[in-house]
Order: sequence, then structure tokens, then C-alpha cells
Amino acid sequence: MWQKIRFPLLLLFIALLGGSKAYLDHWLNVNLARTLQTTFPTTNLRYQQASLSPTGAIQLKKVSIDTPDLQGITIEHLTIYRVYQWYNPQQLPSSAQIHLSGLQIPLSDTAPPMPIWLNLFGYAPYYVTPKELRQLGYLSFNAEIDIQAIQQDEQSLQLQAVIDAGSWGKLQLQTSLMNVPPPAQFAKMAQQIALTELTLSYSEQGLLQRLWKFWAQRNDTTIDVLQDKLIQTLQIGLAQTKLPFDNSLLQSLQRFIKNPTHLRLLLKPTQALTLNKALQQPLTQLVQSLGLTMDNNI
Repeated sequence: MWQKIRFPLLLLFIALLGGSKAYLDHWLNVNLARTLQTTFPTTNLRYQQASLSPTGAIQLKKVSIDTPDLQGITIEHLTIYRVYQWYNPQQLPSSAQIHLSGLQIPLSDTAPPMPIWLNLFGYAPYYVTPKELRQLGYLSFNAEIDIQAIQQDEQSLQLQAVIDAGSWGKLQLQTSLMNVPPPAQFAKMAQQIALTELTLSYSEQGLLQRLWKFWAQRNDTTIDVLQDKLIQTLQIGLAQTKLPFDNSLLQSLQRFIKNPTHLRLLLKPTQALTLNKALQQPLTQLVQSLGLTMDNNI
């Protein structure tokens, strides 16, 4: 008897699962469209398909974004993992992750004029417009982005982000935060969030090598002359601030200018630092308390 009904029952079970999945996807599309329209009223955000995976991830395919300032932004896949961890707004998610695959931001031929301060402080030779980037073959900014937030304890988390933009370079961020409120209290208590450590690193993957050649040709000089002039401009600029910057900043910038491979910035405040505390400190004291250093490690 069991042998006769096992297969029909299996088909019925599969049909029920498929029907439930279709209903959930329809419900998700309706509610997501309503939420996006309410949350981003000035942004035209469209997507071809939204679905909920069995592991609790929301997946959006073929996302298009138009803002008042940028048009034609596209994302092949946008995935928000473990959405169920956000169901309780009174509790921080133990592990949150967002992944953007195939992000593309087109570069326009039009751009505002060069900022006046670049010319005043001697950085005009190193300015590049979107039109010039297009001439170098960079028609759009393309990247894979992964952002993770991992809870360390009840009110502390570690934030990690990787932006791999191919020849544009690779940017990595890692920071530790304290006193992070749950989502329901974030708007009221965001100012209490304190930074305990931050690492920001950039790896050159082709862009700067092409820019140095372009700048040298545009300014009718050599790469060495331009690099030496930039180092001298940085030396003068840092000295004029009269701020107690660590020696590693200028040394690392010099090495990166001469051999652009890796540049890493590290912040390790002597005490956990909130935004309010940072704004209230005198600039000299703030620079000292940040524990700001730089190197050329990966």
C-alpha cells in the first residue's frame, strides 16, 4: 500500500513547497516595492525579480537605480543574507551580510569644474575628470562588494567590507565598534557608538599606473618629476598643519607614490571614541588620541 501512495505523496509535497515559495516570493515583491518607494522617494529603484531563499536570504536580480545625481546604476545580483535575524528589532543580528555582484556605475562625459582648493594647494596636475577616465578606457566603475557585521558581544560588533573593483583597485575596511544599539533604538542612540579600531587598506590593480603616464603626458613632463613634486607638496602641506602626525604617514605615502602597490591606514584610539567626543576635542588632541599610523602592508 505504502509503495503505491509514496510517489503521489512526494509529488503533492513538492507542489505544496513550490506553491508556498511562489506565494512568499509574490508577497516579498509587493512589500519590498512598497517599502523602497516609501524609504527612497527620490530614487527610482527597479529590479527584475526578488526571491526568498530556503536559507533566509533575500535575492534581487537585475537591479537598476537612478538618483537625482547618478543615473544608470545597475547591479546584477544583490543578496541580503540571514534576513530572519532582523525580525527582532530589539536585538542586534549576530551576523549580517550583504553582497553586491556586478555593480556598474557609468562615468559621465560631463563633470563640475576642478575644485579651487586643488589648484590653491598645488594638486591641480593630479586632477582627472570622468571624461579623461573614459578616454583611458574606464567607461564605468565596476565592482564586487561584500559587507559583513559580526556581533562580538551584546553591544559590540566588527564591521568588514571589501570592494574589489578590478583595475580600479581593491579597498578593504575592518573596524570594531562598541555601544552599538539594536535597530529599534538606532536613530535615538547612534551617537553613543564608539570606535575602538579601524583599518582601511587600498591595493593598486592598474589604475594608478595608467594615471601616472597620463598625467606626465598631459603636463609635458616625466613621471619622476611629477612624483617628486607631489611628495614635496605633501611635505609642505603636512608641515603647515602643525599637527602631530606620526612619521609613518609621510613615509608610507612617499613609498606608495613611487611604487603604488599597497597603502594601509590604521586608527587605534587610546580610548574608545564616539563622534561627539571627536568633534569636541581640539584638533591637535584629536590627532594624538586617534593613534593614526600608516604602512604599505597588505
